[in-house]
Amino acid sequence: MSAKTGLWMLIAGSVLAMVLSVIYGAPQPARKPPPMHAHERPWLSREAMEQLVSPSGGPGPLFASLTLGGPPPDADTRNAVEAFASVNGIEIHLDVEDGELAEIRVSVTFGGCCGYEGADALGRLLHRTRRYPDESARGVPSDRWNIVSDEGVNIHARVVVNRIDVRWHALWTVPELLDHAEALAGRPRATARARAGDRWHDDTLDDSWLDVPFAFSDHPAESDQPGVHIAVEGGRVSDISFSLWPVDVAELRKTLRTRWGRPRVSAAGWTWHTPARDITVKLDDSEADFAIHANAPATTTALARAAETPAPRS
Repeated sequence: MSAKTGLWMLIAGSVLAMVLSVIYGAPQPARKPPPMHAHERPWLSREAMEQLVSPSGGPGPLFASLTLGGPPPDADTRNAVEAFASVNGIEIHLDVEDGELAEIRVSVTFGGCCGYEGADALGRLLHRTRRYPDESARGVPSDRWNIVSDEGVNIHARVVVNRIDVRWHALWTVPELLDHAEALAGRPRATARARAGDRWHDDTLDDSWLDVPFAFSDHPAESDQPGVHIAVEGGRVSDISFSLWPVDVAELRKTLRTRWGRPRVSAAGWTWHTPARDITVKLDDSEADFAIHANAPATTTALARAAETPAPRS
C-alpha cells in the first residue's frame, strides 16, 4: 500500500470517528461521586419515647429497676441508661442525694426545621397541660407544668421550642414541704440559689420562684410557674409563700397544730411567732395560703438598734 493510500485511509477513519461520535455521542468522563453531607441525628423514635415515659407520664420501662427515694442505681443500671442516652442523643441524669435516688432528669433536643413537633409529641406523653388565658375553648399548651402521675411521681416538665426537659421526683408530703420551706427562710440568697440550680427562677432580683415536687393544685394548668414564691431582702430569703387548693382543711388544721402548737387566731388567719420566723396560714373552705417570714437574726437586730441609738455626749 502506497503512502498516499495510507494517508487517505487515516483521513477517512478520522472522519468516520467524528460522524459516529455525533450520532452516538462522545464517551463522557467518569463523574465524581456527590459529596457526602453530615446528616442530622434522626428524631427520638416512638419506641424510644415509650421506653423513657410510662403511659401515666412517669419514668418508663428503661427505669424499671429504679425507685425514686430508694437506693441509688447500681453500675449495670447506670451503664444501660448511659448507653440508651448515647444511642438516642439525649441527656439522662440520675441524681443521688443522701444515699437515695432523689431525681431522674431527661433532656431531649429535636433538630431540623420542625423540631418543635417532636417536642410536642414527647410533651403529650408527659401529659402536657393547657392554659386558658383568654377563656379560649381550646387553650394553649403550657410551657411549664407540674403534675402527678398515677404512681404518685411528681412530673415537672418544660418546653422551649424544640427542647423538652423533664424531672421526675418522689412527691413530697405536706410536712416535707413545710420542712423545706422553713429551712429556706432566712438562708442567704446566693446559697439558696446555688443549691436549687435550675429549679430556681428569677422574676426580678428580689422576686423568685422555686420548683418543688409537690402538687399545689388539682388544676396545674392555672400557672406556668408552679412552686413556692420567694422574696429576698438584704441578700437573704425573707419570705416564702404558696397556696394549696383544694385541701382538706380539717386534716390540715390537725397537721399544723401538731407541728407548731396552738395558733393565734385572728382575721388574718392562724399565726405562730418564734424568734426565727413568723408563720401565717389563712384557711378557707378548701384553700390554704401560707406565708413564712424569716425574722432578722438577733445579732443583726441588736446591731441595727445600736446604730439607731445616738451616742452619749462626752
